[in-house]
Amino acid sequence: QTVAGIDAAVSAVAAVDAAVVVVATDLSGADTIGIVAADLVGADTIGAVAGIAANVSTVAGISGNVTTVAGISGNVTTVAGISADVTAVAGDAADIGIVAADLAGADDIGTCADNIADIQTVADMTLLLETAEKAADYTLALADAGKIVAMNKSGAATLTVPANAAVAFPVGSVVGVYNLSSDEVTIAEGGGVTVRNAGNLPQYGEASLRKRGTNEWVLVGDVL
Repeated sequence: QTVAGIDAAVSAVAAVDAAVVVVATDLSGADTIGIVAADLVGADTIGAVAGIAANVSTVAGISGNVTTVAGISGNVTTVAGISADVTAVAGDAADIGIVAADLAGADDIGTCADNIADIQTVADMTLLLETAEKAADYTLALADAGKIVAMNKSGAATLTVPANAAVAFPVGSVVGVYNLSSDEVTIAEGGGVTVRNAGNLPQYGEASLRKRGTNEWVLVGDVL
């Protein structure tokens, strides 16, 4: 009885068999679940792994969005389109190059440093600075342009205006001369030079020499 009673339990287990059979049926059938193999190779809802490619394709289909992002290339192209202006700016580089050449060349513009030197020279000229006193006969030097040459030699003195070949003063240069000495200062012409109104400066006399030609100067002032 006890063994037979176990039969009830066995029957119960056998009854489980019905469920197992159902599961087995579900695993081997063509229903919604199907067998795993069928699901992997079949054309049902789950489909084969290859079928999953459909979903992968769907993900790939997101390439629509990627394409949209790629579509941003419209804006990128627009930015690239700015290259037209950039090109224009690059085109201006030619003019900038010309300006740079003018700044570094030997033309009328010259270098910035040269311009500053010229400006400083002009600024100094407006001050009409005196040179150090000359206690001997003296020949004008290029550095005297725009200044007052102070002569203070004991005894008769001579200030010589040099030829252009010796000292190339630019035409238009002006040099002043002032005599502190009690003796006269003679304004003399260098070789090949003509000084209009050449003469002597008395004590405390002042005059200016202006270059109006290659070797031509004009003297104006307290000339004797």
